[in-house]
Amino acid sequence: MLRKHYKHCQYRQRGFSLFELAMVVIVVALLGGALLNRVEYYQEQAELTARDQILANVQAALTLKLASVLVKGQDKQLESLERDNPVELLAKKPSNYVGEYFAPKLEDIEPGSWYFDKKDHKLVYFPNHTRNLRNPYENLIKFKVKLLRAQDQNAGIIEGVVIEQVPVPRKS
Repeated sequence: MLRKHYKHCQYRQRGFSLFELAMVVIVVALLGGALLNRVEYYQEQAELTARDQILANVQAALTLKLASVLVKGQDKQLESLERDNPVELLAKKPSNYVGEYFAPKLEDIEPGSWYFDKKDHKLVYFPNHTRNLRNPYENLIKFKVKLLRAQDQNAGIIEGVVIEQVPVPRKS
């Protein structure tokens, strides 16, 4: 009975048509693109978290150094905190810290690295995962050490120390 049915059919489908195969390829490509976009997002978030962890360690080291200087009565050393490399205060330097440079060229620095710019007295981070930035100088994130001074009549008194992000001028 089945053989009789096949004799009357003029067309028998044996597999995918070219159109169906193209549609499957397009759907798989779209799903793959969405997945890659998510992976890049999570890599960027992980990098930001690692950066923030290093900054927290530097902040803690700066606070300990300030307390040590104040306890010892060595107030003259306080001004050097704003000029010196804060990474030197860490017990263990980050694995992606590449050292001190005097106004380095970005070609010499690997993305995902920290360095201290001796010209500007700033700690600089050159991120690895950044989206939609054409100019590599837009990627730089600079931080400086700032002493917090009292706002009242005792303006010369140091109340604390912070490491804060500073704006980076855009180069074209």
